[in-house]
Amino acid sequence: MVKATTTTKEVIAPTRRRLSDLYVIGKEVVFDDGTEGEEPIKVWLSKLSPIQQRDAADSATGSRAKLLALKNNPEADTNRIAVFREQLEDLGVKDRDSMIEFLIGPKLQEAYMSAESRLGSEGKWAEDDFLDALQKSWNDGLADDYAVDNENEEALRVYTLLVEFTDEVNEAVEEDKEDLRLEFSHLSDEDLAARVMDRAIDAEADFAWVNEFSRWQVFYAVRYDDNHKEQYFELRDEVDGLDPKVLNTLLSEYNQMTADPIEGKD
Repeated sequence: MVKATTTTKEVIAPTRRRLSDLYVIGKEVVFDDGTEGEEPIKVWLSKLSPIQQRDAADSATGSRAKLLALKNNPEADTNRIAVFREQLEDLGVKDRDSMIEFLIGPKLQEAYMSAESRLGSEGKWAEDDFLDALQKSWNDGLADDYAVDNENEEALRVYTLLVEFTDEVNEAVEEDKEDLRLEFSHLSDEDLAARVMDRAIDAEADFAWVNEFSRWQVFYAVRYDDNHKEQYFELRDEVDGLDPKVLNTLLSEYNQMTADPIEGKD
């Protein structure tokens, strides 16, 4: 009998790379939309050369610079500034407290990562890679089992332990959170609003850089399956015209292939 489900608290359980993911220089990706009588399309993803990486980064930097220019000259694009204000309001960034929460976001995230790393290397969480084992088992199926039946004995045990670890991390960050808030407590509402707008522009500029860089990566990386030296796309615009599902699959596969071997989390 399937049990009624309850709201699952978000827990810290990042996915981790495996030894088989290391030092891969290329991989085949197959697309099959199920069209009757049509063969699946196979392409090859190849890691970019240092020169291609540089060129992709240079192209992305141009997209970022256009947005950052708004910080020094907001009157140059009043429509774009208005869009930023609307987006901030949609995020609930309207009053003094919410503006401070928005501004401390990046450093707060660093504090969470630091606390997670520190606590994960202490006490019972570090013994025999206990935390890693819990997170792996959760990601390898127990999360789905718990979603279906929250009384599943093994899934409930792992979930309860991960909640315990997550609560420890949250508690450890609370003091840092208060310290970060104090850094902005002396600012006027006007100064806070100006800093919020600058941070919103910075975030959008960073997104523009990543978006453009990723698309150039796809342009350079995708090759013909039967000739790994020949690029699949002739023009960069072809990448922009891809179906989002296809583009996201290519990006995901490439990122998995090229992620830093020493990183421990997504």
